Formats: sequence, C-alpha cells, structure tokens
Amino acid sequence: SDDSLSGFIRFEVDKVSTLGTGRRYSPEVEVRGIPWKLSVFKKSDLSSIGVSLDHGKSNSNIWSIDVSAELSLINTSDKGNPRTMDFKTTFNNKTLNWGFYEYISWEEVVNEKKGFIKDDKITLEVRFTLSNI
Repeated sequence: SDDSLSGFIRFEVDKVSTLGTGRRYSPEVEVRGIPWKLSVFKKSDLSSIGVSLDHGKSNSNIWSIDVSAELSLINTSDKGNPRTMDFKTTFNNKTLNWGFYEYISWEEVVNEKKGFIKDDKITLEVRFTLSNI
C-alpha cells in the first residue's frame, strides 16, 4: 500500500568488468513519495566496489527521515550466503546517499569461485525501512 514504510530494490548489474568510478543506478522505487535507488561504483583506487542507497528528494526544504537498510550482494553459488551489510542513518536534504565505499574487494567480485559474479553480472538487493518521517 501507499502507507508502507518499507522498500525493496533488486539491481542486476551487467557488464561488471566495465564498471568504473562513475555511479551506475538501479531503477527507482518510490516509498512515501520519495524516489529511492541503489548505486554501485568502483572506489577511486579501484580496489573495491562501493554500494549506496540514494534518494531523489532534493528540494531545499528542511526535512529528515531515519532509514535502516540491509544491503546484500547475492551469491549465485550459495544462495543462503549473500554478502550483507546493515546501516542506520538519517537522510536529509544534505545527505543524498549512504552506504559503503569498500563494500567488497574487486578481487572477490570478479573471482567466479567466490560465487558473486556470473556471466559478467552481479545482483544487489536492499531492504529498507523509513521512520520518523
């Protein structure tokens, strides 16, 4: 329903081998009238992948929302063992995204034996809940 405070985004990132320091964005999901999306990028020293939850509410009114989120990189060879990290933060008109610059090392991502990459694709998921709106 429109009253839901929870969101879910699944982001299939293709051509991972060409990923650079520019952000790639998932399709948007709207929760409580605010567009949310996942972004993925290579850290500037190229040693790891960063992942963040981004919001598209950029008007200059003073506002804030508390968000708790669980970010997961799906493991294709071991479905029960994703790489998962949690965070809680307050988003506002100055904090446009939040996540991890060193979510997982590049070596781990591209090593097919680790199970995260298949056919040059990875899948990221985020489950998040808003509060104190």
